Amino acid sequence: MEATVFTPINASSFSRHFSIPYEQVKDQRCPEVTIAVDVFYCRRTPENESIRLLYCSHALNHSLRCQTLVSRNNEKEKQFGASDSLRDQGFHRARTLILAPTKEAARRIVHTFFHLMPKGSTVSHRRRFERDFGPQPGDTDKEKKKGRKPKDYEEWFSGKEKEADVQYIIASIELLIIDQAEVLLMQNWATVQQIVSLLNQRPTVPVFASAARIRLCYLAGYGKRYRQTLLFSAVSNFLITLLSGECESKFI
Repeated sequence: MEATVFTPINASSFSRHFSIPYEQVKDQRCPEVTIAVDVFYCRRTPENESIRLLYCSHALNHSLRCQTLVSRNNEKEKQFGASDSLRDQGFHRARTLILAPTKEAARRIVHTFFHLMPKGSTVSHRRRFERDFGPQPGDTDKEKKKGRKPKDYEEWFSGKEKEADVQYIIASIELLIIDQAEVLLMQNWATVQQIVSLLNQRPTVPVFASAARIRLCYLAGYGKRYRQTLLFSAVSNFLITLLSGECESKFI
């Protein structure tokens, strides 16, 4: 049964696709992120922003390689027809899910992806994203009040915070990243648990992919066994540890 392949980041491919020096990612404190193992890292602090760069580069590297594989297999399918060797997709296009506690955290993640992309890259709907997730007009007036808040509060909640219901396509997630788990723990941890429990469930009607291109592990209902999960938290908590225990891959 075919498994999801995670290829570690290397210098040559990094320099071709990304716009920052490879050494900036190579020297990070948690190199296990870039290989096919689950990771629970409990030293994620506001000062340790390099963790975001590390997992974003890993996610982007995985997405680019998957996109290249699908494009090559599309050409092979046109020439030789469908084959089990061309199974390279899930039920949906979405391969990576990142859970973050605030809109400001989400904005920083997306801006990290912008930073990683080569200069001149086109980003669709960027203006709308900045409008919805960026600071509100008049936020400069709030700067005077920031001294009343703890430093970590300013770090995580400095963006535009309006609740919105977002429906994720999570049937074929290959990479799950949960950042700032300790903040999610203070909000609504039951929602996080529910999302994780619903990951990699077989949908009743596949939406995007052809059945001939869906990996056998997804068709058999074993998708979660081939999903990599990365958990980042400032502290270790038994609820976070229990969540990591529900993931079927091996944590380190």
